[in-house]
Amino acid sequence: MTWNDIVTLYGQGDQIGAHSMNHLQNMTSMPKNELDYEIGHSKQCLDAHKIYTTTFAYPFENGKDNATIVKQVSQYYSYARSGNYPLMFLRCDHFIKYRHQTDCRTYLPNGKISYANRYSIVGWSHD
Repeated sequence: MTWNDIVTLYGQGDQIGAHSMNHLQNMTSMPKNELDYEIGHSKQCLDAHKIYTTTFAYPFENGKDNATIVKQVSQYYSYARSGNYPLMFLRCDHFIKYRHQTDCRTYLPNGKISYANRYSIVGWSHD
């Protein structure tokens, strides 16, 4: 797609979200400055084309359970998603039968990333 195609879709009401700059598979081994480029510059690039997004999608579902990456994503976006099953619901209570989490908090009391939170939204994936 060209930028004109993307801007046209956005203008027609389609949601355009960020997905990193280079769609790299392993963000978990990147230094902070590379993470900032992949995550933050992706939003800046869209902003430069007057496409304003609040969402990020993890390439290859990689990073949704990594505290460093989630912290970086949360600096630029309101939500982030990954693909996989089971689907996540807005109240995060669907996971009771899979996990013992009944809310959407980002961190657990021990400081680890919670399974279901607004920076790890799970949705269907073609993978």
